[in-house]
Amino acid sequence: MGDVFKAISGGLARFVFAWILPTLIAVGLFWIFVLPGISHDWLMRPVTSLATGPITAAVLFSFCVLAVSSLFAYAALPIYQVLEGYRFPKRLQQARRRHHLREFERLRCIERRFRITNQLPPGVSTDDLVKRYPRDAASVRSTRLGNALTSMEHWSSTRSQLDSQTMWHELLAVSSDNVRRDVDEGRAPVDFFVSAVANMTVLAITALVVGVVTPQHQAIVIGVLAAFTVPYSYRSAVRNTVDWAQSVKAMVNVGRHDLARAIGLQIPHGLKDERDMWSAHMHVVELANDAYIESYNSFRVRPADEPSSEPAQPGGLLQKIFRRS
Repeated sequence: MGDVFKAISGGLARFVFAWILPTLIAVGLFWIFVLPGISHDWLMRPVTSLATGPITAAVLFSFCVLAVSSLFAYAALPIYQVLEGYRFPKRLQQARRRHHLREFERLRCIERRFRITNQLPPGVSTDDLVKRYPRDAASVRSTRLGNALTSMEHWSSTRSQLDSQTMWHELLAVSSDNVRRDVDEGRAPVDFFVSAVANMTVLAITALVVGVVTPQHQAIVIGVLAAFTVPYSYRSAVRNTVDWAQSVKAMVNVGRHDLARAIGLQIPHGLKDERDMWSAHMHVVELANDAYIESYNSFRVRPADEPSSEPAQPGGLLQKIFRRS
């Protein structure tokens, strides 16, 4: 029961911080500066008529915050897909990807020079070389957030052939509470700024429209300020993917041995053999490709209660008796 309570309270804390707090700020700005100018409009009259006193107004405000934050939280996947560039128009997506491919090639040149000289140019860190872009040009995306998240998602598969996205729930199941908490805490700031992008975009559009069609000029000011916070929030989301990626890397490094034992595999000593093992698991279990069954079986561990198929060695009992004596 305690574990269930900790899981619920941990998820609730991240929901409050990442989704409710940005919505609270956006709805509060709308409620104070934009709503008074349109409170008598036919569209808003059914809502404002309910707020006849401070208590009902507080209840209505809380309901709006909870409803909007829940909507954005459950729509997190399409919001992320837009910010990662997957929902861009095709021409815009191609143009932005060409830009990031040039930046990718520039960083790869710096990385090759760094391996020789062990020196980085000013303004470039090792995080820029490892975590800003995936390792191959084919995986480069059309936005900064898309490249940062793709780099995080591909880290495990490029190092050990363990696809952390496919095995995400299995890794979480075998990870310790500390590791799972670190992953949640690493993701929370990214969710917070992604939620801020969504909330401030809606607030900016709404306030600017209200300011244009009504004589309420303060709505235009709120819309402009909200629009200015959108690129800052986006850059902050990109920067905070570094901590999220570190927590995911720790989960893979610490948990892959426990994961192998949990699914009946034995991690071999060599890294190349380990890569072959995870690759075989992906093909046999996830992709149902029977061509890799023999390779996969070579890494499986016989259950403790299963009798060995090896023939008994003659004289084995006598050897044990003489050894004990």
